[in-house]
Amino acid sequence: MVEQLTFYSVPVPQRREEMEKELMLYEGDHVELHWSDQVHRCTVYGSKEICTKCGTALIAIDPPWGTWKYVCVKHSALTVPHRELEAAMNSLPPTAIGVVSSVSVMFKKVIKKERR
Repeated sequence: MVEQLTFYSVPVPQRREEMEKELMLYEGDHVELHWSDQVHRCTVYGSKEICTKCGTALIAIDPPWGTWKYVCVKHSALTVPHRELEAAMNSLPPTAIGVVSSVSVMFKKVIKKERR
């Protein structure tokens, strides 16, 4: 049996200005985070919290998605700051074997069309 693969093409912005609007995140930008069939719309802000996996600064999301308050754009994942992960690991119930520290998501930047 041959497995059929489906490829999707994503339009690539032609001008540098369009590409920057699509790829760069700025304080106050609106994004959609996609996980499975769920979508969370939020605003992104800089933070001083550090990613437990890569050490880069996390981006705060408002409103939080449940208990998730931060996202690492390098890993495209909802995550918890290092200090919160350590606190959770140090206070595990006796029967627990660990905690979930990140959930992969897909980003989609919401670009507002400018009125002319």
